[in-house]
This record gives sequence, structure tokens and C-alpha cells, in this order.
Amino acid sequence: MKAYLLYFSGTGNTFYVVKKISDMLNKKNCSTEIHSIEEKSPINANSFDILILGCPKYYEYPVVEFIKYIKDYLPTNHKRVPVMMFCTQVAHLETNFNEIEKILKRKNYRLLVTKSIPIANNMVIFDSFPVTKPEKVKQNLEKLESEMKHLITCLLTGKESKETMKPLYSQVTFASGYLFTKLFAWFGVKYSTSQSCNGCGLCAKKCPVGNIKMCKKIPKFDKKCIFCMRCINSCPKNAILYNRKSCKQYQAIKSEY
Repeated sequence: MKAYLLYFSGTGNTFYVVKKISDMLNKKNCSTEIHSIEEKSPINANSFDILILGCPKYYEYPVVEFIKYIKDYLPTNHKRVPVMMFCTQVAHLETNFNEIEKILKRKNYRLLVTKSIPIANNMVIFDSFPVTKPEKVKQNLEKLESEMKHLITCLLTGKESKETMKPLYSQVTFASGYLFTKLFAWFGVKYSTSQSCNGCGLCAKKCPVGNIKMCKKIPKFDKKCIFCMRCINSCPKNAILYNRKSCKQYQAIKSEY
């Protein structure tokens, strides 16, 4: 049996879960192939038996860029392939997976397992989203370890395990998810750099949507930001400002957890 793992990760939380799932599947004699949507690798629909999708979410809705990628690049399969979809987040709230499920169904995939996975806050630019305490992160990862074993068993045995969301709340999260994504473009122009910027260009290289361009070794921010926080958290000088304020960098989850 072979699993295809497709993901988007801003600062490492989703990638951590993908690697964890891959390790668990390998122990069950299920080989895995891992790809980020940023690779834009061709997907051979007939080369895997199960599909696993993962991305962050905003306001209880999966990253819209990820949904678009699934719609545009995931090929239709000749066989009914079981799918697990998860979203990483901060709080313990359900995710609206409805749009993803509709797309998958049209392409002959069955969304069998869905899960919202609290890990830590990486959106460090807003005071309303405080840094998650290390002890809380540890608790979340320990819970992830135990829950994922059950979910993988469900996936491999064809047993459904899906989150449910009330219809009204589902409509609200759909609207807020898309609205917030549209507003990102306007919020993104509030980025700038401090005098400590050394012009290395790492932020431009790391940006998944090409929102940052280097102009005479100075980063210029356009209106395509999706707020993945990668530029801020990967800057070696912590020189990227938001609204002219310095932000505390988020440290990616380490394997020793």
C-alpha cells in the first residue's frame, strides 16, 4: 500500500504533522511520498492507494490557496481513493471541510477522515494571538500522537471519522475564511523592514506566493500576501516589521517533542 501526502506549511506546524503521519504509516508497512504544493509536482493519480492532505486554517477554514491547488492540480482518479484531511490551528475548534469534500468527490476521492489539530500560534503579528506557552505545545503534541494512531487506523480500515459542523456555523466560516483571505492582500502592504535588514533576500526566496521582491537589496511587499508568517519567522535578523512594529519570531516545532 502507498500513501501520497500533499501539504502546505507556513512555518512548519503542518509539515511536522505530515512527517509524523508518514512515520506512523511506514511502521504499518505503508510506503509514503511527501510533496508540498509549492513544488507543483505532477501527481500520478494511479500511483497511490490513499491520499493525505494537510494545511493551516484561518477562521476555521482551510487556506484558500490550498483549496485552489486541489481544485486545479489534483487529477481525477479511476478508483475511489480514501482521503484524510487535517488542518493545523491554535484553538480547539472544528474546521469547515465542505468545499474540499465537494472537490474531492468530483475527482473520485472519498473524504474519510477529517481532523483539526491544535499545535501553536504562529501568527505573531497580532496582540490578540499571544505566543503559545511551551507546556501547552507539548500537551498538544502528546495528544496529537495518541489521536493520530486512531485516525490512521480508521483511514486504513475504511472507517469514517469526520468532524461535524452546524450548517449555520459552516456558512459563517466559509464567508469569514474567504473574506479574511481577500483582506490579506491589503494587510500585506503593512510590512516593512528595520535598519537591521542586511538585504540577504531570504524572505523573497521563502515567500510561497512571490509577494516579496528585492529592490536594491530592500524587500518590497506587494498585495498577494496570504499571511503564512514565513518571512517574519525565517528572517535571520528579525528585521521584518508589521505596521512598523517588530514581531517576536515563532520557533518551528522541534523533533524532540
